[in-house]
Amino acid sequence: MTRSILFLISSLGIVIFLFVTAIVPFKSQIFNILYGKPLSQATEGPNVPLVELFISDTQKKHINFTSFPGSVNLTWKTSNVKSCVGRAFGISEADKSWAGPKDINGGSFELKNLTGNNAYIYLMDCANEFGDGAGDGVVINVGAPTLGQFPYIASLEVRGSSGLLNPDKPITFVPGGEMQIRWSALNLNTPYSVCLATGSWPTQYQNFGKSEVFEKFTLDIPKVYRYSLFCSNEAGITRKTVTFSP
Repeated sequence: MTRSILFLISSLGIVIFLFVTAIVPFKSQIFNILYGKPLSQATEGPNVPLVELFISDTQKKHINFTSFPGSVNLTWKTSNVKSCVGRAFGISEADKSWAGPKDINGGSFELKNLTGNNAYIYLMDCANEFGDGAGDGVVINVGAPTLGQFPYIASLEVRGSSGLLNPDKPITFVPGGEMQIRWSALNLNTPYSVCLATGSWPTQYQNFGKSEVFEKFTLDIPKVYRYSLFCSNEAGITRKTVTFSP
């Protein structure tokens, strides 16, 4: 009798274990649906929109040509994006063939007829419903000499209503609040020197030869904003990124 009771209790325990094991994933899914991840967590999870842009044959983001070889391909890879756009800049002229919507699944694009002595700048920005990717960029210098001193972003300062903020970590903001960005860079006094912005940066500007810039802007929409700053010269390219999360 005692043995039968023990067997019954053991069997009941197994049934309860199997039931709980089966229902936990279901409850977890329901919990995730009812209590979705805050937008601020999109900076660290699978919601992050990402794009990588390369000069195809080299997998580089910066290259010098004494003379243009006739054609060069750009390639890009993306993850978790809903829209992408290409932007083109240049110190003396821009290659506008790159400008416009781009395939959100990645792709390749052939560049031709870069004949002038110029820094040709190609940017790509992508976004999804959670916010903006940091963007990516490459620079092709035609007619540029070799240079040993890389550009250096010496400082990048972010200030909100509460004072100075740490740009190396995601910064929490309240929609409608004003932000200030101040940055400075070195080794930008050469003919091919340029700094440029991608991602959410409001002005999408190109900056030639300046070593210090100050901007104010307002983050109105509760989404993730990412600001990337690139600086390039004949020696190479460098980058810093700041993230704002609601």
